[in-house]
Amino acid sequence: MARRRAPRREFWLENLRRWREQGGTLKAYAQANGLSVSALYAAKSHYERASTKSQSLTRATLLPVQLAEERRSETIRIALPNGVLLEVPSGLSAGEWTPLMMLMSGSR
Repeated sequence: MARRRAPRREFWLENLRRWREQGGTLKAYAQANGLSVSALYAAKSHYERASTKSQSLTRATLLPVQLAEERRSETIRIALPNGVLLEVPSGLSAGEWTPLMMLMSGSR
């Protein structure tokens, strides 16, 4: 089944590429090349959706970052939903943050 789909996919992608190169309307291209107008519109819609999904996955990739040098003298202020203002040193580890946040927010 996958073998049958590949030539069909390539057929529509090739026609969409040619249409974009030539310009003009999709309907005019379909008529000039003996293609079903509705099938060409459906292929365009299908492959644009697939491309959008693919691009959104690509955009979600992680990028390398460089962290600034740790300075324990700086503080971070966090306003919790219960009105508590929490000021903590910026150098706290994840293990130190979790119990502190749960305690201050009233969570257990």
